[in-house]
Amino acid sequence: MATLPTLSVIVPCFNASATLARTLDSLCSQQAGGVELLVIDGGSTDATAQVLARFAAHLTRCVSEPDRGQSHAINKGFALSTGRVVAWLNADDVYEPGAIAVAREVLDEAAHADRPVVLAGACRMVHEDVAGTDYTWTPRSKDLEVMHCRAPFAQPAAFMTRAAARAAAERFSLPPGQLVREELHFAMDQDLWCRARAAGAGFTLSHRVLATFSVGAAAKSTVGGRKIAAEMERVYREHAPASQRSLPGWYRRTRLPAQLAARGLPAPLRKLWTRTGDAVLVAALAARFGRRNVKAMDWTWCL
Repeated sequence: MATLPTLSVIVPCFNASATLARTLDSLCSQQAGGVELLVIDGGSTDATAQVLARFAAHLTRCVSEPDRGQSHAINKGFALSTGRVVAWLNADDVYEPGAIAVAREVLDEAAHADRPVVLAGACRMVHEDVAGTDYTWTPRSKDLEVMHCRAPFAQPAAFMTRAAARAAAERFSLPPGQLVREELHFAMDQDLWCRARAAGAGFTLSHRVLATFSVGAAAKSTVGGRKIAAEMERVYREHAPASQRSLPGWYRRTRLPAQLAARGLPAPLRKLWTRTGDAVLVAALAARFGRRNVKAMDWTWCL
């Protein structure tokens, strides 16, 4: 039987002592061999060091020093990793039982053959501060066609072969050893998937829930606001077809203000506006940019 290729998981963290143990527990409880676990801590000042000490026997590498943010930490871990399959898991997210076994089952053959493939599973989205709003984000093939508009799946439930990471880096002429672009702090995963697809990587979608993403009040994706929208616009302009690159400007001046204003309406009126006013705006923009692109562009969740 062929030796399983090493699977590398990078955990970037900073002052995450409240959630880090849960994340590492979810990794250490995976019943799979050949996994290297790299924790890249940005020089935390809370109890992160004590948490890491408890898991020291399970860590392949642990670096604790100031860095330039999450993207820089991910790249530091990627440069130290050796796996033919790579992923990163943020310090407030967790893998579901059997997640790595699924990644192995799907990606081992491609990893051995050095083929560029990305696996995206379903992800449980947990809103820790708002009861009754949890849901499962299941990837759909049609969303791959509009990934320049929005992330097509949840990052914690994604794994990729090193060949896919290498192809994505070469596509944007990133320095050797870099996985994500360090000038991006919120949309680096969306940009990575766009670069991988442009470089010819294949995408395998699974309905199996592989991870849980925590959406808490302090989560970066919750507090980023306009910075997230600005990065999403940047990614769109860099990866969308040339004929469609002006869509964000039109969206920002027309549909987005109306969407934000409609949030203050009573539910019945909001539904009526969606069927009437929003439908008119979508149709007007779709005549130039295509309905699928217009419907996929939505920044209201972060504003």
